[in-house]
Amino acid sequence: RLNILRFWRSFMPVYAGIVGAWIAFAWVYFGWPLPVTLAAKRAQGGMAISSSFAIRFLSVAESYGQYTWYRIAVGLACIGLVYGLVSRTKPSRAALGLLLGWTALYFISYSALGVSGYFWYYAPLVPGFVVLVGLGAQTVVDGLRRLFPSVPHPFGRAATLAGVVALIAVPWANMPAAAKKLDARAPLYQAMGTWLRTNTPLDASVGMLEVGIMGYYAQRRIIDFAGLIQPEVTRQITHETHYEQMAQWATEHYRPNYIVLHEGFAPNLEQTYIAQHCQLAQHFAGADYGYGTNMNVFRCA
Repeated sequence: RLNILRFWRSFMPVYAGIVGAWIAFAWVYFGWPLPVTLAAKRAQGGMAISSSFAIRFLSVAESYGQYTWYRIAVGLACIGLVYGLVSRTKPSRAALGLLLGWTALYFISYSALGVSGYFWYYAPLVPGFVVLVGLGAQTVVDGLRRLFPSVPHPFGRAATLAGVVALIAVPWANMPAAAKKLDARAPLYQAMGTWLRTNTPLDASVGMLEVGIMGYYAQRRIIDFAGLIQPEVTRQITHETHYEQMAQWATEHYRPNYIVLHEGFAPNLEQTYIAQHCQLAQHFAGADYGYGTNMNVFRCA
């Protein structure tokens, strides 16, 4: 039997200890426990060219709704949710309530924060959905058994197994292709980051838009045009702001030693600041890496 009060009494000291240790470290080391990226993602969510977490969720759900297996899964999840709400089995309801309560709290919190709707932000919603699908499938099977009690158990089990196989066959068949499908930017960004690490001084600063892979391999001080690193860049974001404007401001304010640009991304920046202070240091043809956009590295005085 699951005793919720006893569970929380046992678990909360451990949780508070881990989270409290992190907050103390972050406050001492960074000067503030909340990540800079939170403010940046909230600001990005308010941009006219962006979509907030809640709005993007509807688009993601609609795209998955094109698949029959997904619509079936949603139907089963709804059945599972209803069953979970009306079930008289207290331990099951309590366990389900913990999982779904956390899932709902996550969705409500991110929606209320208004962060930008990056697709990976929706992954934490999946476990609760999967549990509801499983509970809905079990509810359907139990209902069929009550409706057709005369059906021999082997046939009922075979039918259940066939239904489960039919439900997971399509996503299972697509798993190998999905596992091999890499982000088209990754090989190019890795090559550019490696070039920066090899061909720039250790104390060089580099301005760029997408800082993850390139910044990791470059191992240089990064000026992020999206505001994920420097809070001052984030403060420039308004509803009408475009990333080109942020790149222009960050470049003029921080004056990085090198600038990485996608071709055609910031023509005004290239025609003004870069034309006056920089020269092309390296060109990367996107086609050589399976990417659709060429990129340039500029060395600036």
